Amino acid sequence: MTRLIQRARPGGEALQALVDGLAEELGRSVVLDDPLVRMICTSRHFGDEDGVRVRTLLQGIADDETIRYVLAQGVAQWTRPGVLPGRDDLGLLARHCVPIRERGYLLGILMVVITDQELTSEQLASIDRAARAPAAVMYAQRLAADIDEEESRRLVARLVGSDSTLRCAAHGRLVDDGLLPDGPHVVVTGVAVSGHRDAPGQARVALRAARRLPRLAGIADWERLGEYAVLLQLPDSALNSSLLPKALRRLLDSGANAKSEETLRCFPENAGSVPCRPSCWTRSAPPRRTRVSRCCSTTARRTGATCSTGSTCRHW
Repeated sequence: MTRLIQRARPGGEALQALVDGLAEELGRSVVLDDPLVRMICTSRHFGDEDGVRVRTLLQGIADDETIRYVLAQGVAQWTRPGVLPGRDDLGLLARHCVPIRERGYLLGILMVVITDQELTSEQLASIDRAARAPAAVMYAQRLAADIDEEESRRLVARLVGSDSTLRCAAHGRLVDDGLLPDGPHVVVTGVAVSGHRDAPGQARVALRAARRLPRLAGIADWERLGEYAVLLQLPDSALNSSLLPKALRRLLDSGANAKSEETLRCFPENAGSVPCRPSCWTRSAPPRRTRVSRCCSTTARRTGATCSTGSTCRHW
């Protein structure tokens, strides 16, 4: 199975310049990691590279075992600089680690390789000074990332909303931001669950409707499902032709044309209100009701349906 590499966000030119400057001053390899020990930016080698550093640069991320070891030392909870002991079996030299914090948030960990030559007091002072600078930059990046993430959430919510105009606008923004591929369509599965006790069940039915009903174009709202809110609670095994009334099966088996099927669909949608006399046809009647009226006789004759007056419709 291919491993999915989740790298840290790029640090940008400002952080890279800080890391490079400190490394040149110390003559040692320096790396800035995020709180999950994922590399943000790193300096060049100074002949002090170890196996962990080489593998991290080649793979783009440290080995899982190395990350577990670093976190197990409690580095993410440190409030002051300390030394991370090396481990020969991992190919890891010791590191001088400085937690980068701002307003209580751990933003990253600055690490300097420790070789046989120990860090001097002047070098430790330089590391402490340099570690203060990234905090402001990284905190600003965190705030910007939070704002971007919140905006992305709003766009995704619009993408699965019922307003087609907002959906198109949200799709365009997400494509422009590189968060969605540029294509004629995108498949999104979203389930919104409110605080109502039946919300999970409603969400399942709405998701099922979005998948099964082509006329919904992949967007389903529980409040607008109507009779499907009840029908789609039936198991798939029950949703078959056995549910159709005998009269309806007789109509379909007779090879009814599309016009007759459309008429039959209109009949229940209009609550069975169908004029059954030619005098009921007026120019002011909506075209849809006129189609229903003109085809009513054929449908009623084949199904045995009754009109709104209670009498069986006849062919005129």
